[in-house]
Amino acid sequence: MNIILLILNILGTFLVSVEAIKLDNLIKFQKYLLNSNKTLNPDIPGEGSGKTSILSKIGCFGFLGRIMLIFYIPSFAFAYLIFNAIVEKYGIIIIAIFGSFVVWTALIILIEITIKILKSIVKHTENGMIGIIGFLILVISFVLQYYSSKQ
Repeated sequence: MNIILLILNILGTFLVSVEAIKLDNLIKFQKYLLNSNKTLNPDIPGEGSGKTSILSKIGCFGFLGRIMLIFYIPSFAFAYLIFNAIVEKYGIIIIAIFGSFVVWTALIILIEITIKILKSIVKHTENGMIGIIGFLILVISFVLQYYSSKQ
């Protein structure tokens, strides 16, 4: 229950403070996330399009090597914590290699979800709905805190 209350407080406070953050800054943050997502998940240009991507510069194996280099350590940490008691060390290394691609994919999905949420916030801020929704979420969280403290 405390985690739900914490999430409601953070979400409500963020939505209420969107007006103070200014839409320009949210749009800049959205563009930053979009550019970082294009780096993590590059488009493959068609033949004759004239466009170049990171894949054409470093090659497929170079790109996969960079993914392994960046995401192997967090993947190894997760695999070691989860599978240490049931899998030998070499098995953890193999799991971590495949897990680095899972961590990479999860990061791409998280960034895409964040971009969609920011687009929706920017879209609905102009008419004041975001501030009202944030205020209602804060009221709900405070009422829930009040009743949970009574028990």
